[in-house]
Amino acid sequence: MNNRNERYNVRSILDEEPELGETSFLRGLMTSTTTLTSGIQRMSFFRARVSQTITQCRYIVTTGAGATPTLCRLQVVAADVDSSSATFTEVANCANDTALYTGTGRKTKAFASSFNLEAGRIYGVGALCVTAAAAPALAAAPSATGSNLEFLEWPPLNGGLSGLSDLDTSFTHADLVAANQAGRPYFVLLP
Repeated sequence: MNNRNERYNVRSILDEEPELGETSFLRGLMTSTTTLTSGIQRMSFFRARVSQTITQCRYIVTTGAGATPTLCRLQVVAADVDSSSATFTEVANCANDTALYTGTGRKTKAFASSFNLEAGRIYGVGALCVTAAAAPALAAAPSATGSNLEFLEWPPLNGGLSGLSDLDTSFTHADLVAANQAGRPYFVLLP
């Protein structure tokens, strides 16, 4: 049993995924939450399974933002090459919407413009909240203590960009930080 597919029934796992769209990780792994930190964009990375046009993002707020944040945005970035020397460039975002993380539950937000997701390419989806009040929390896969640096290895699973007052439209793999990455946020990119 040297073949990974012989050890794990990959087809049955993928059959549990949503019929439409692309998830940032298998939704069966979403068993935790991650609280955003003001000024740190929390990101989840994945390799696209199929090519499709994406227009919106679904996410789950588990704890709403306290008071009214200054800035709330979502962003999708794509790697230019499949290596740790990659530069990630923005392919989609949503305009500032301070209601993005209010209340709790499953939310869907349209991007400012659609983009073409390419099968096999590495993408990242990020959530940013700038606030002086309590930051919101999103559904996530748990992060084991001390595992955050491993999650940054190529291809990255999750990471963050710190010190932001708004989205950074281009950054390198080396710019990603593990600090405050307690959990991998769950996103679904939808047609």
